Parts: sequence; C-alpha cells; structure tokens
Amino acid sequence: MAYSDVCKGSPQACNTELSSDDNDQIRQAKMSGGKVHKAVFDMSDASAEKAIEFQKSHSGKNPGPHDIRTRNCLTYVMEVLAAGEVDVPDSAMRQYGFIQKKLGLSKC
Repeated sequence: MAYSDVCKGSPQACNTELSSDDNDQIRQAKMSGGKVHKAVFDMSDASAEKAIEFQKSHSGKNPGPHDIRTRNCLTYVMEVLAAGEVDVPDSAMRQYGFIQKKLGLSKC
C-alpha cells in the first residue's frame, strides 16, 4: 500500500487517501458512473505534515462502527483537515455543507 504524499508545493494539496493506486481508484469511479471531485486546501508545510502524520497514525486501524450521521468518510476527512490546522465545522450537517461548498457542489 502506497501513501499519497501530495502535500508539498503551492498550493498545498493533501490527499486524504491511503491506497495502492490513486489513478486506479479514479478510473474505477469513472467506470462505475461515479463522479470524482477534488478539493484543495491551502496550508503550510508544517500543517500538511501534521495531516500526513495523522493519516499515517490511523492507517490500518479500525475507526469504529460506521454511522451515516456520526462516523463516516466525511468524518475522517474532517479529522485529517483539523489535524492539518484547517478550521472545520464541528457538526456533521455543517461539515457536509462545508465540503459541498469547497467542492463547488450545490446542496441537495
């Protein structure tokens, strides 16, 4: 499993995925009819390193039971961003709106 370290450079872009092949994931999403969206968050190299370390420290660990309202993939993204010192909302509904806005999507 390779770690995608794309947090260096300007603007800072921190990939929140650990995967064997990011391009393969994108290819699979497109082939299944899914859309691929990307959000870029500006942060210092030091903050990006904190986000990377958070991800590495959680790699392979069980995050607990999945719950669509309280523990889902967006929860993890927000935790990574918070570890990278991005000011993220604390409630699930605000997080959903926050990421939709960042991705340029309208609310459903």
